[in-house]
Amino acid sequence: MPFLAYIRQSASKGGFVDYSLKIALLLSHGALFFAIVLCLMIILAQRKIISLVKSVASTDSLTGLRNHRTYELLVERVLRRTTFDGGNTALLVLDLNFFKRVNDKHGHLAGDQVIREAAHRMLVCVRPGDFVFRKGGDEFIVLLPNTDCGGAMQVAERIMATFASPFVTLAKDTVPLSVSIGIACISGELVKSLGEHSAEETLFSRADAAMYAAKCNKGTDKPTIAMHSTDT
Repeated sequence: MPFLAYIRQSASKGGFVDYSLKIALLLSHGALFFAIVLCLMIILAQRKIISLVKSVASTDSLTGLRNHRTYELLVERVLRRTTFDGGNTALLVLDLNFFKRVNDKHGHLAGDQVIREAAHRMLVCVRPGDFVFRKGGDEFIVLLPNTDCGGAMQVAERIMATFASPFVTLAKDTVPLSVSIGIACISGELVKSLGEHSAEETLFSRADAAMYAAKCNKGTDKPTIAMHSTDT
């Protein structure tokens, strides 16, 4: 007499996920073993697909960095942690100077290559536990947990130093490129006072304003840094 085999998996928020997998089996141990293995393979494949979809949704396709959507999810968690640790969080907003010239002179493929290389140069300058995001276009964000303005300045200076070397395209064209960086820092006490959402808006707006001030103060053909503390 045939019987039915059911496969159910615990869901992340309680209850079960029923894959509606019903297999009629003959009374054969070999067939039963094969069906169980097949069911497990299907579940593992579904998990891999879900993991891939999540990765695609959170990653910038050009650079492999976390995207702006992921920044929005992570930054408030980092700020919440700051209120418990009593430390500081720093944010860098970075903009590549005159990047449009790269696209106009060397083409968009070369521009994409420069964006990827710029992302790599930023990544090698941060610590494990820091976060680098591509906000969009030629703008990037670096989130530095447990970091005051002095530590953020050191990271900014390391990033700026990597831009001293020109970029080289696949066509062997040399592309000099500089970056403007705005820095803002916030204490756990101020995060607690403002609330995480308002603190994030304040932190980003100050870092973004500092970045534009850096461009205006010394011209956008040179690497520049401006700093703003949200406690003042």
